[in-house]
Amino acid sequence: MIRDLVFEKIEDHSFPYYRKGYAATVKSGDIHIGSLGKIDAGVLKNFGLKQDAFVFDFSFTAIQTLIPKSVTAGQLPKFPAISRDITIIVNRSVTAGSVLSRMEAFSGKEPLIESLFLFDAFEGAPLSEGKKSLSFRIIYRSGEKTLKRKKYSKDS
Repeated sequence: MIRDLVFEKIEDHSFPYYRKGYAATVKSGDIHIGSLGKIDAGVLKNFGLKQDAFVFDFSFTAIQTLIPKSVTAGQLPKFPAISRDITIIVNRSVTAGSVLSRMEAFSGKEPLIESLFLFDAFEGAPLSEGKKSLSFRIIYRSGEKTLKRKKYSKDS
């Protein structure tokens, strides 16, 4: 498994075949893996394409250098995991990566959080202009017991 992947939004025209604002470079540490994004409308027209197209361009050599030389295995968890989804509404300019990195910084201090990841990003109606929603799944697990949902009464 390749760890510590970072997706950085491409803000300039260094990749002219991508639609501005809809592309990213992919890195792991100082190693540039590649790029991905939505193809620019002018490029689509040049190729006679009438629908949106997306492309990724990754360096297989770079990926090979990041694959661990040996695989390790651990003991399977004794207790089941539970997951919760959270959706937040943010300004369109806020990147999902910046929110995720802040959540990961917090999750490192919370022993019950096993992992978290972005599973959906949405823009458009019914959201206000300039807003987007980001949905994250948080996986919780205890090494000592089965986690249970706490029931709340109206009086609590």
